[in-house]
Amino acid sequence: TALVSRIRVATIDFPRRNGFLGIFLLASWPNAAFDMCGMACGWLEMPFWTFFGATLLGKSLAKTTLQSAVCIWLFSPVTFAKVAAGIAAAESALPPALRVGFGAKAAAARRAIMRTFELQNRMTLSEFLGGAKMVSEESLVQKYCAVASQCGAAKGGGRYSDPDAVAAVRAVVRRVLDEYDADGNGKLSQAELQPALSSTDGRLSLGALDPGAGGLFSPANLWNGFIACLCLFFVLTIVDQIAAVRQADLDEAELAIFEAEVRDGPAEKKML
Repeated sequence: TALVSRIRVATIDFPRRNGFLGIFLLASWPNAAFDMCGMACGWLEMPFWTFFGATLLGKSLAKTTLQSAVCIWLFSPVTFAKVAAGIAAAESALPPALRVGFGAKAAAARRAIMRTFELQNRMTLSEFLGGAKMVSEESLVQKYCAVASQCGAAKGGGRYSDPDAVAAVRAVVRRVLDEYDADGNGKLSQAELQPALSSTDGRLSLGALDPGAGGLFSPANLWNGFIACLCLFFVLTIVDQIAAVRQADLDEAELAIFEAEVRDGPAEKKML
């Protein structure tokens, strides 16, 4: 399409026109299409140190610093509370029919994000078991509910203020037991938890225990698939463009031969 063609031309033309500065700007923000920029620079035969220097400065100095500052500022409890309060105040000025609770939705989204981060907390097997030989189903429920207080306030006796969240946690715990409870006793032993340990650091996390946490169509896999398709499309367009340039050169050479024959006559007639 015309839009795709413009994007392709802009991706190639921007680093070609701006060189070092163009690469630095493209590398200085969370740019999912930066791999395509690297391919374009290779196709343009940009000097290695120009590309490497701009990428190093953009990624390490500009992007990391800005991204860290924004994330720290945005996700700090004090700042986020102020942002949510500002959203709620702005929404209160709208007609009642247009109020959809953006502040509450933003707070819920932040809690979900922070809970996802906390579920990835790495721990050794002894830390996970807390000195016990086995962990029971109720202990697993308490471990998951303790993450970002997702089940609400504890009321004692294994009860919490948010029964819906507790039901969701119990569904997760059942998946974990179905996956790792080899003897079916409703508890996980050290031997049964061994397959859950990472081969990299020998640790595990509550998030990694859940076999349903990362399905084929999880957001992370869908995003990675999108980026892979984007890069594949760009590679195909580069190959197509190179082939078109090569064909144009061949056509030009053949046209030059034809014009020479028309002007000077075929080589056979010259020999006669």
